[in-house]
Amino acid sequence: IADGDIDDKQEITQEDKTGDASHNYTELAADIASSSGTFDIRYNYTFDENDEPNRVTLREKDDFVINGNYFTLNGNNKTASLIIIGSDNVTINNLIFTGGNGMGALAVVNSSVTLNNVSFIDNVAGDSAGTLSVVEASFVTLNNARFADNVAGDRSGSDIYVETSQLRCLNSQFTSKYSTKYGSIFALMADAVILDNCTFANNTAKDQGGAIYGGNAYNCTFTENQADNCAGAINQGTAYNCTFT
Repeated sequence: IADGDIDDKQEITQEDKTGDASHNYTELAADIASSSGTFDIRYNYTFDENDEPNRVTLREKDDFVINGNYFTLNGNNKTASLIIIGSDNVTINNLIFTGGNGMGALAVVNSSVTLNNVSFIDNVAGDSAGTLSVVEASFVTLNNARFADNVAGDRSGSDIYVETSQLRCLNSQFTSKYSTKYGSIFALMADAVILDNCTFANNTAKDQGGAIYGGNAYNCTFTENQADNCAGAINQGTAYNCTFT
């Protein structure tokens, strides 16, 4: 590694991690807007009702990296945390989304995004949405993601909603509470979703597909997923070399 590569990186210190300052979404929006190439998060951000804008948008920002350093974006049960629009090759590493509401936590619109070691915990999505919404010709790859205790409304997936887009999910865990219609993952076209070596446990849907409604699963494990109507594990999809208990 060249010395110049080290000098260009921001150092995350223990003081940064334990600072007592509270940082809101107005600050988060400004911090992202002022960053070029890479944004290293140094503290938690929580939505405040006085924030303007009321959610953070990353628009037309190509080849951009957000290093979360295991900090949290908290929508405070009032708003989505981040919307990515018209951006190519965005990467988010080691970040936690919680307290999202309405549009869930993260919406990807007409963009290509990779999420590495990202967690979505205790978020609420409305109708035709998910904790992670992937729409309008987007392509999203998830590696080692965790979805837990998320809830969704009608025609939605409590964890992921995919429409006219593609999703690839690897080595991830899904343990969400409840969807009023479909399960943890909802996709309009099954072939648009590929899941490999993922775990689905204790997911529940009021209608169909307790774990997945629309998607192809490879080498996945399904444990005690339920749907009130039919297909406790998978509906409108195919399972290859998977385990069901």
